[in-house]
Amino acid sequence: DKSDSADVFESIVVIESHDNDIDFNNKNSSITLTDIDYLTHSHYPLALLVYPGQQIKIRLVYDNSRYTKAIAQSVLDAFLNTLAHCRNHSESSLKELLQCNWSMEKTQHKLHTPFNLSNSQAVHERIADIAIQNPTSIALATHDQAISYKELNDRANQFANYLQHSVNEQNTAIGIYLERSIDQIVALLGVLKSGHFYIPLDTSAPQSRTQGLLEQSKTKHIVCRARNSIAFDGCSVHDFEQSTEQPSTLQSDEPTNLDSLAYVMFTSGSSGQPKGVCVSHRNLAYSTAARLQYYSPTACNFLMLSSHTFDSSVAGLYWSLCTGGTLVLPKVDEEKDLSKISAYINKYKVSHTLCLPSLYALLLEFINPEDLLPLEVVVVAGEACPATLIDQHFAHSATRKLFNEYGPTEACVWSSVQPLTKQDSTKVSIGSPIPGTQVSVLNEAGNPCMPYAIGELHIHSPGVAQGYINNPIQTEQHFNITENNPFAHNSYKTGDMGYYDHNGLLYFTGRKDRQLKIRGHRIEPGEIEDSINTLQGIKNCVVLAHELPLRTVTTDELAKALEKLPAETARELVNSVRRSESIK
Repeated sequence: DKSDSADVFESIVVIESHDNDIDFNNKNSSITLTDIDYLTHSHYPLALLVYPGQQIKIRLVYDNSRYTKAIAQSVLDAFLNTLAHCRNHSESSLKELLQCNWSMEKTQHKLHTPFNLSNSQAVHERIADIAIQNPTSIALATHDQAISYKELNDRANQFANYLQHSVNEQNTAIGIYLERSIDQIVALLGVLKSGHFYIPLDTSAPQSRTQGLLEQSKTKHIVCRARNSIAFDGCSVHDFEQSTEQPSTLQSDEPTNLDSLAYVMFTSGSSGQPKGVCVSHRNLAYSTAARLQYYSPTACNFLMLSSHTFDSSVAGLYWSLCTGGTLVLPKVDEEKDLSKISAYINKYKVSHTLCLPSLYALLLEFINPEDLLPLEVVVVAGEACPATLIDQHFAHSATRKLFNEYGPTEACVWSSVQPLTKQDSTKVSIGSPIPGTQVSVLNEAGNPCMPYAIGELHIHSPGVAQGYINNPIQTEQHFNITENNPFAHNSYKTGDMGYYDHNGLLYFTGRKDRQLKIRGHRIEPGEIEDSINTLQGIKNCVVLAHELPLRTVTTDELAKALEKLPAETARELVNSVRRSESIK
C-alpha cells in the first residue's frame, strides 16, 4: 500500500471452509448446481480468498479506489508464483521465496538500453574537436556578446596554460568564484584542460559558507575577477583576467585520465555538513554521451537557466557544446524574469532548455505561445513534476516535446527519463533508466521489490560518482556495496523511495529521510539545525517544513519581524545580509 497513513496490517488472507463432501450433482439428487461463482465484499484494501475443494480456487478482492486491476493481478500472480516455487523447491529458505517473484535482470531492467563505453572521450576533448571542425560556429552567447568555438577553445587553452604555470600541485581543486558568464564557462573548460578539477562556488552565498566548503574540500586555489576579489583563509586567489597573456595553444597536452576528477559539486548533507560529490571525467563523459544517444547528437541551442552550482547546469552546458550548438547564458537573476527568458529564446532561436517544473509552468501561464515557438524540447527536473503541467504543456503546444528527468548529483545529473504524453496527465512517471544505467527498487533487506511495492531506489551506472570528498563515512554509507547487490561497482543508494509498475516504469514517492526539495534545492533540515544551534542563546532546535502559498513578503512585514527580535540580534541579521550583498 502506498498510503502514508496506512496501518501496519491492512490486508488479509482468508481460507473459506465448507463441506465439500456434499455431491449436489449426484444423479439421485433433485438439485443441480452450474456456473458456481462467489460474490464477496471486503472492507480490507486487499483480501486474498482461498476456497478449498478438489481444485483450490483463489480470488483476490481489492478496493478499486486504491488499486488498479493491473496491481491486483500482479499481486495474485506473485502469490501463485510463490506457491509454485514452494511445491517445486520444498527446501527453499524464506529469502529465496521472496526473491523468486522478481528478477532484477528480467523485469526491473527490461527497458534498459545498452551503451558502448569503449569510445569514451573527455568532454573538453570533444569540444576541442568541434572547434577544429566548426571554428566559426557560435559556442557561447549572452545578452550582448557571442564567441565562436575557436575563440572558446583558444581562451580555455590560455586559462589552462595559466593554471599549469601558477598551480604547482597535480590534479588539485580549483574553486571557480565567477558569476554566470562567458568567462565562467571558459574557466570551467580551462580547469578540465589543465588536469585539475573545479569546484563551482556561489558568489551570492555568505562568505562563511564558502569558506567552509573550501576548508572541507581542502581547496587552496580560487579563481575570481580582480573587482570581485575576496580573501579566503588558506587560499591563493587568482585573477581570471591574467590568463589572457598566455598562448592560445596548450603547452602541456597530456592525455586525459578519465578516472581523475573533473569537478566536485556540493549538496546539502544529512550529517549537518554539505557533501562534496566527486565526479570523474569518465562519469561526465558517460552522462553526456548517454544524453546524446537518447536525445540525438544534433546541434542544439540551449538556454541555461540554472546556476553552475546546480548539477542541472552540467546537463545543458555539455549537451549544447558537445553537439556544436550554442549555449545561451542569461545574466545573473535574469532567469527569474519571464520576459527576459522569452527574449533570449527568440533572439537566439533556443531549441532546448532544462528547468524546474514550477518555472516552466510560469512560462506557459504568462508567455504567449508565439513567443516560445523556437522551443523544440523542454526537460523538467529538480522537483516532482505535477500532472497539471502536462495539460498546460499540450494546451500551449502540440509539437514541443516534454521530458521528465530524474537523477541525483551523485549519479552525474540524470538516471532515468520519461517522454511525457497527454496520457500521462493522471500520474507522472520518472521513466525508465537512461542508456547504460540500471535502477533497482530494493527493500530494507536489500532484495528486489515486486511491481508496485515501494522500496529505495539504487542506481547502478557508469555515471555514479566516486563518493564524497574527504568524507569516507558518508561515502561508505551511500556508495557501499552490500552482499545482496549484484553489481560490483558504480552503485549508489539514493534515499529516494519509489516503485516500478508492470510496464517497467519508475515512480517516485518521496524520501526515506528528512531531506527536502524546494525549488530544485536539496535541503537537509539537519544542516539548518546545525547552523542554528551555533547561535548564542540556542540550546537545541528542530526545523520543520510547511507548505505556504507563494507570495512576496513586503518590506513592512520584514520590519515588523525585525522589531520582535532583540536589537543586537536584528542588527547582526541585517549586517549579515549586507555582507552577502557586498559579495555580489
